[in-house]
Amino acid sequence: GDRIFIFSDGLPEQFGGEKGKKFMFPRFRKMLTEISDIQSHEQFKYTDNRFNEWKQGYEQIDDILLVGIEFDA
Repeated sequence: GDRIFIFSDGLPEQFGGEKGKKFMFPRFRKMLTEISDIQSHEQFKYTDNRFNEWKQGYEQIDDILLVGIEFDA
């Protein structure tokens, strides 16, 4: 039942939010923790929505890669 996430720095480095700041790794880590127990298709929806809400019209500045791998016990 373990899950591993592999990612680029694109999402944590994205500008957005109310103050136009970067998403940052602590917020990204918290998001991964929040989605760790839900189904993979729901994880995709959640992260996609969260990213687009964060951007708030800011231009995407980098490629985004987030891969989740689940191991059955």
